[in-house]
Amino acid sequence: MDCSHNNLSNYGSFVIVTILMNFSHNLIYLNLQNTHSGFETIKALRDLLSNDHCKIKTLIVSDNNINDTSFCELCIGISQNFSLKALDISMNCLTHVSMKIFNSIVKYSRLLEEVDLSSNIGISNEGVEILSKNLGRNKAL
Repeated sequence: MDCSHNNLSNYGSFVIVTILMNFSHNLIYLNLQNTHSGFETIKALRDLLSNDHCKIKTLIVSDNNINDTSFCELCIGISQNFSLKALDISMNCLTHVSMKIFNSIVKYSRLLEEVDLSSNIGISNEGVEILSKNLGRNKAL
């Protein structure tokens, strides 16, 4: 499902994700790029990804001003998911704090094959150093 570049707002995106969680167990692609999704949408995505019936392989949430707090919530869902292969979280507001959290997921995930972290202004050399410590251990990436 591609909802990208729509002015959905946080509420509209939240409603879509909530409906998908309840009625679309065969969904494998979800694109919420530049939909003005916020914290409530991210929490709904966390719940969707944590669901045993979730089959999403590709999740795109780029260009939504997602910050470290929201990304922490998303990471909870990612860590409990058994289908996600590609994640695009580019053009958001992530910092080295997000990389500390994501680092633990990268270390153990055997499913993630693609991760786009580009154009996150707050990911500095410190964030790259944190993440790179476990990239070598993950044979999928």
